[in-house]
Amino acid sequence: MPDWFYPCLVASILGIYHYLKYRHDMKPYRNRSCTGRPWKLRFPNSSKYKIRTFLECFVDGMAISSRLRLKFHPDDLVMDVYKTTYGGKVPLADMMECETFLENLSEEFDIELAQVESMWREDVTLGELFSKIQLNTDKSNDLHYAGA
Repeated sequence: MPDWFYPCLVASILGIYHYLKYRHDMKPYRNRSCTGRPWKLRFPNSSKYKIRTFLECFVDGMAISSRLRLKFHPDDLVMDVYKTTYGGKVPLADMMECETFLENLSEEFDIELAQVESMWREDVTLGELFSKIQLNTDKSNDLHYAGA
């Protein structure tokens, strides 16, 4: 066998293990039905497109599959989802998921990053953040989201 075979085999096994663990940890969210209705009930004046854009910023920032974006409820704590991606713990080092999420919001909704960061708390829910984004989004910006 070539010298690279065993390191590649070990790396593959570790990769498969971590993928399966991640899928298992995300199971409570994956098993949910679509949460579009709770979002629309909570934010009746927001377009589906704007809600989905917000949730896309979230899943992209958290490095979660885009297919799961409508599995997150307005009452979900951002940090609970974050901890779930790391097996229920806050890691010593991470991929800056929360920071990326806030940068995505800043860019997508055209709000200064410092203003988005000022909305952050350890116990903030997705619905609270979306509500604050709504309040801080310029009304003319809503024309961009009116389509869907």
